Amino acid sequence: RKVRIKFKLLQDAKIRGGFALPNWETYYQATSLMWIKEWITLRNARLLTLEGHDLLLGWHAFLWYGGTKAQGYFRRHYIREALLLNWQKIKKQCYLKIPT
Repeated sequence: RKVRIKFKLLQDAKIRGGFALPNWETYYQATSLMWIKEWITLRNARLLTLEGHDLLLGWHAFLWYGGTKAQGYFRRHYIREALLLNWQKIKKQCYLKIPT
Protein backbone atom coordinates (compact mmCIF):
# COMPACT_ATOMS: atom_id res chain seq x y z
CA ARG A 1 0.00 0.00 0.00
CA LYS A 2 1.00 3.56 -0.58
CA VAL A 3 2.26 5.49 2.43
CA ARG A 4 -0.21 8.11 3.62
CA ILE A 5 2.12 10.27 5.70
CA LYS A 6 5.31 11.53 4.12
CA PHE A 7 8.55 10.72 5.88
CA LYS A 8 9.56 14.38 5.99
CA LEU A 9 6.34 15.26 7.82
CA LEU A 10 7.10 12.69 10.52
CA GLN A 11 10.44 14.32 11.30
CA ASP A 12 9.41 17.95 10.78
CA ALA A 13 9.07 20.23 13.82
CA LYS A 14 5.70 20.50 15.56
CA ILE A 15 5.70 24.25 14.97
CA ARG A 16 5.62 23.58 11.23
CA GLY A 17 2.90 20.94 11.51
CA GLY A 18 5.08 17.83 11.78
CA PHE A 19 5.22 15.09 14.37
CA ALA A 20 8.80 15.91 15.53
CA LEU A 21 9.95 12.28 15.50
CA PRO A 22 13.72 11.66 15.59
CA ASN A 23 15.78 10.75 12.57
CA TRP A 24 15.57 6.95 12.69
CA GLU A 25 18.95 6.25 11.12
CA THR A 26 20.75 8.55 13.56
CA TYR A 27 18.78 7.05 16.44
CA TYR A 28 19.67 3.51 15.33
CA GLN A 29 23.36 4.40 15.01
CA ALA A 30 23.39 6.02 18.46
CA THR A 31 21.78 3.04 20.15
CA SER A 32 24.12 0.69 18.32
CA LEU A 33 27.13 2.71 19.50
CA MET A 34 25.82 2.55 23.06
CA TRP A 35 25.64 -1.24 22.74
CA ILE A 36 29.19 -1.34 21.31
CA LYS A 37 30.40 0.79 24.24
CA GLU A 38 28.87 -1.71 26.66
CA TRP A 39 30.43 -4.51 24.63
CA ILE A 40 33.88 -2.88 24.86
CA THR A 41 33.79 -2.06 28.58
CA LEU A 42 32.17 -5.40 29.56
CA ARG A 43 30.90 -4.22 32.92
CA ASN A 44 27.68 -6.13 32.27
CA ALA A 45 28.41 -9.83 32.79
CA ARG A 46 25.48 -10.91 30.57
CA LEU A 47 27.29 -9.53 27.53
CA LEU A 48 30.07 -12.12 27.85
CA THR A 49 28.14 -14.56 25.67
CA LEU A 50 27.78 -11.88 23.01
CA GLU A 51 31.45 -10.93 23.34
CA GLY A 52 32.63 -14.36 22.26
CA HIS A 53 34.93 -15.21 25.15
CA ASP A 54 36.26 -18.33 23.40
CA LEU A 55 37.68 -16.54 20.35
CA LEU A 56 41.26 -17.04 19.19
CA LEU A 57 41.58 -13.27 18.73
CA GLY A 58 40.24 -10.67 21.11
CA TRP A 59 37.02 -8.89 20.19
CA HIS A 60 39.04 -5.71 19.50
CA ALA A 61 40.42 -7.43 16.41
CA PHE A 62 36.91 -7.75 15.03
CA LEU A 63 36.24 -4.03 15.47
CA TRP A 64 39.27 -3.00 13.43
CA TYR A 65 40.31 -5.96 11.26
CA GLY A 66 37.23 -8.13 10.81
CA GLY A 67 38.78 -11.41 11.94
CA THR A 68 39.78 -14.37 9.81
CA LYS A 69 37.94 -17.28 8.22
CA ALA A 70 38.57 -19.36 11.33
CA GLN A 71 36.39 -16.97 13.33
CA GLY A 72 33.57 -16.88 10.77
CA TYR A 73 31.11 -18.03 13.42
CA PHE A 74 31.60 -14.70 15.22
CA ARG A 75 29.77 -12.81 12.48
CA ARG A 76 26.96 -15.37 12.19
CA HIS A 77 25.25 -14.06 15.32
CA TYR A 78 22.65 -11.58 14.10
CA ILE A 79 23.21 -9.02 16.88
CA ARG A 80 26.99 -9.06 16.49
CA GLU A 81 26.64 -8.82 12.72
CA ALA A 82 24.34 -5.78 12.97
CA LEU A 83 26.66 -4.08 15.45
CA LEU A 84 29.73 -4.73 13.33
CA LEU A 85 28.06 -3.52 10.13
CA ASN A 86 26.99 -0.32 11.85
CA TRP A 87 30.50 0.09 13.30
CA GLN A 88 32.05 -0.34 9.84
CA LYS A 89 29.75 2.36 8.46
CA ILE A 90 30.58 4.80 11.26
CA LYS A 91 34.29 3.94 11.09
CA LYS A 92 34.36 4.86 7.40
CA GLN A 93 32.72 8.22 8.13
CA CYS A 94 34.67 9.23 11.24
CA TYR A 95 38.06 7.53 11.13
CA LEU A 96 39.33 8.59 7.73
CA LYS A 97 43.09 8.46 8.37
CA ILE A 98 43.34 4.96 9.83
CA PRO A 99 45.23 2.58 7.52
CA THR A 100 43.35 -0.54 6.45
